[in-house]
Amino acid sequence: MHDNYCRIEQIGAALTVNCFPLLGIDGTISTESAHFHLAWGTMMARIVVDGTMQSAAQFAGHFTVKVSGISFDDPDISEGTKLTLSTATPDKGGKTSLLAHALAEMASGSSTEPFDEKSNFVQRLKPEMLRPLGGVQTIIYLGESQKETGARVAGAPVVADFFSVY
Repeated sequence: MHDNYCRIEQIGAALTVNCFPLLGIDGTISTESAHFHLAWGTMMARIVVDGTMQSAAQFAGHFTVKVSGISFDDPDISEGTKLTLSTATPDKGGKTSLLAHALAEMASGSSTEPFDEKSNFVQRLKPEMLRPLGGVQTIIYLGESQKETGARVAGAPVVADFFSVY
């Protein structure tokens, strides 16, 4: 287990969760009082987090992977904290200008960079998805995320600070 960045969004009456690097794979959230259930996937392969809200900005719960009805539970507690975003946050990744330029080019259709259609990221973030959103208003550095270099198994090597997240 490692740190991850997720966005929780209300669409109509439903809550969805989208986590980096699972871009474009929306999860669902159900709540009852202070208890919550986050879930991604299908009945055959499902990732869930069940827990309780510790405050309006913090939660704690247990992470489970379910494959063909068989559960694999992480005995450790997973915790999450709502980020307080500020335009005054220092850009420790140093990529604000580059990101703003790339997003503006993609949104305008003037990007000359080739897109790898086999890339999970590019398949989920295409220029035509950005155009209806309009111009970039603000880019805020959130932090760094790590990347596993091998198969997702215990002991796989991890590269810290592999991604800068904005």
